Amino acid sequence: DLHRRQVAGYIDCGRWRRPHGIALDGDDRLFVLSEASDRLLMANNPFSRAFDRSLPTGGAGSHIVTVTHDGQIAFCSNMKSDNLSILHPGAAASKPRLVQTGIRPEGSVLDASEQHLYVACRESSEIIVIHIKSGALVGRIATPPGPVRVCWDRQGRLLVALYHANALGVIDVDAASLAFTVDLPDQ
Repeated sequence: DLHRRQVAGYIDCGRWRRPHGIALDGDDRLFVLSEASDRLLMANNPFSRAFDRSLPTGGAGSHIVTVTHDGQIAFCSNMKSDNLSILHPGAAASKPRLVQTGIRPEGSVLDASEQHLYVACRESSEIIVIHIKSGALVGRIATPPGPVRVCWDRQGRLLVALYHANALGVIDVDAASLAFTVDLPDQ
């Protein structure tokens, strides 16, 4: 409860250890990645304090999850297997589709139209671009060392946290290149 600044409740992950990546879809369904067991957990109603479903990601080191607004597609970055899992959580027999990425994929973000997913690949110093409908890798944007998280700013620019470079990068998506970096303090 942010207004009261106190914990409102817990959801027990049970045997699914090391919850890491967390996302909500447009209907407030909760998606959590269990990094230790490479499972995507779903709670259709987080206030029930229970997960309704657990799906294998098919990758190793599942780290960060991004979901479409309607919750029909979930993207899980798998750091140890250098790939991205594409899951359809609402489908009864959902099996992961794996797409090879750069080295050690971490954070990802969808564009506003949900046509492309941008994935930061930490050790290959790049952002890869995945076409949502086909699941194909359609682009690569070189970055300084250590891209780990990506997001959009209010001006529609793609921002990337650069872990090894200790900086923030601003990406020109149209030119598929780094526009500039801002050095960050060492602390």
